[in-house]
Amino acid sequence: MSPTMNRTAFEAATQDIDRAALFVLETYAHKDHITMRRSDPDEIRIAFEGGHRHVYNPKPDWFTGGTDGGSMIEYGNGGLVTFYPTEVTMN
Repeated sequence: MSPTMNRTAFEAATQDIDRAALFVLETYAHKDHITMRRSDPDEIRIAFEGGHRHVYNPKPDWFTGGTDGGSMIEYGNGGLVTFYPTEVTMN
């Protein structure tokens, strides 16, 4: 018997809805990739979907470079990520 046969009808429907919702989200949501190399922490690369052709230049307005020895990314929901030469903090 396959593992899917052990699910109840409700569990199967819920999982299918979750998968469908995730698929729909992927059709319009995008991910920006932020890269900092330890060998050159001052050079931060921000690219749309991680591509090499779609690098933000200039950097987006949600990115602030060089504050308090680190670079910050401020999300609209209040989240904050700070890149320091030796660590990354998330608030």
